[in-house]
Amino acid sequence: MKQLHFPRRPTGQWIASIILTTFFLLTGFCCSAQYHSVSYLVRDSFERRLDYLRREFSMNKVIPPAVELECLTALSFYPELKTTHIIFRFGKSKTTMSSKPTAESLLRKRDHRTYIITINEQGAAKLGMSWQELNFNETIGWLGHELGHVLHYTQTSNGGIAWIGYRYCFARYKRKMERFTDQIAIDHHLGFPLYDGTEFTLNCSNANRQYKNRNRRFYLKPDEILHKTYTRHQYQADFDKTKFTLKQGGLASMK
Repeated sequence: MKQLHFPRRPTGQWIASIILTTFFLLTGFCCSAQYHSVSYLVRDSFERRLDYLRREFSMNKVIPPAVELECLTALSFYPELKTTHIIFRFGKSKTTMSSKPTAESLLRKRDHRTYIITINEQGAAKLGMSWQELNFNETIGWLGHELGHVLHYTQTSNGGIAWIGYRYCFARYKRKMERFTDQIAIDHHLGFPLYDGTEFTLNCSNANRQYKNRNRRFYLKPDEILHKTYTRHQYQADFDKTKFTLKQGGLASMK
């Protein structure tokens, strides 16, 4: 079997990330305001809690053993999806991961839908990258984004999901949708894993140039993720309009 060699992060990028993160920490925590929690997720700390994660977050979930810890960890940040039917599976996708409701689910009430999150198998990605390139923290960031899509679907009618699917064919809405979903992950305290996964994807992964350019165009960039992660403002999701607005007392709306 051919062995994959994944590039290491250049030292300069690590230093830049540390400096930028330290800047936000120093400037942010000096102010008396509310912030999204920030943490680097370490596998060992969640492995010790695996039994608890299984009891609390495995209901109505189908998860391959190879990614059980990663999926349960990501689900623990989305208590709204605790009883939602979700199938995690390996397969082929144009991106590293993708999510959607099953076709038959669109004939049922929203509370009885089943959703599928597809994770690219090794060698299956034509444009994206295999999940094996990602470390634990980065994988949680990616899964957190996909669970953000699922949460959006659970708040949307069957007709609304069909309308989302139609509008997603157009670049302007696709960008709006993906950036909105990134913000959902940030709002669920997964900002730093999302930042870590995005920074690795754009600067260190084996993904081709076309895939990286696509990510830069449609998703939040690393510096935007950090800014929103350490923001002093609290946002509220408007799932019908696919946007976040500042909660009462805010200064402006986020487009």
